[in-house]
Amino acid sequence: VVDACSFAVPWYWDIYKKEWHFTGISEPTLYITTELQNEEIQTLFQSYVSGVNEEHIINGKYENGEIERIRQANQYIKSAPLYLSNIPDFSIEDITNIITRFKREKGVRYICFDYIHSSMKLMAEIANATGKGLREDQVLLYFVDRLKTLCNQLDVFILTSSQLNGEYVNATQKDQNLLRGAKSLADKLDIGCIALEPSKSELDKIKPYLSKKINMPIPNMCTWIYKCRRGRLAKVILWQYVDLGTCRTRDLFITTNKFEVINVDFTVIENVDKVIDEHSISSKEIKMTKEESTEAQKQLLVF
Repeated sequence: VVDACSFAVPWYWDIYKKEWHFTGISEPTLYITTELQNEEIQTLFQSYVSGVNEEHIINGKYENGEIERIRQANQYIKSAPLYLSNIPDFSIEDITNIITRFKREKGVRYICFDYIHSSMKLMAEIANATGKGLREDQVLLYFVDRLKTLCNQLDVFILTSSQLNGEYVNATQKDQNLLRGAKSLADKLDIGCIALEPSKSELDKIKPYLSKKINMPIPNMCTWIYKCRRGRLAKVILWQYVDLGTCRTRDLFITTNKFEVINVDFTVIENVDKVIDEHSISSKEIKMTKEESTEAQKQLLVF
């Protein structure tokens, strides 16, 4: 929800400076929800943009100045290219049609799909297409593969998530092995991460670093980045402080997955061309063997 707002709504209330901040970012964005109703998503939108705790919005008990901020936030959200679509029971064709329609009619470039899971309609669709029942892991992999193909066909960005299996409770390293249903889902991702509350033992490992920082809040969320295609930082942990009441996240610092602090300046945005060049392979470095060339021609003929 926060990412969808930051993509589409160019204004948010700065809770530290006590003023509205203009980001200048207003990209057509679609949020697809499968479980929450639109009203539930909308209060999250309001909370993030206004900086007002969602509980105050739900109960209608506002503190001084909050009702004015909500009204202003409503105007910003209403005027932003932010769209909602609710579909509890879905198939791959349903999701494809929704994204394609909003791309064509609204020019949507960013899609946030709340999370990947199997549904009755999805299972029936794939069974009809393949002529046989597939395991859940195969269904989910097929679904993710279609989403990835859709990204390339429509030139859009899709942000989604999945649930974890029960092994995350005792896991010392958080990676694709914790994905519920199929760890092979990670094969199709450009960026893969797992967000969890830090355990006591994990907090103990970074306690010496925290003791040197003045006024730094104790992290209540760890984002384990296990995959970052063509990126410089991978297998790292982003330590954060999250206020779920306002959907605000504050990035604090980064460590390796062995809890060694990495010096990263969050205020510096690296030059995109430089990063692409650094992590690209030139055509001169790619040499195809005679056998590979023959096999590639066969695949082209089959396609």
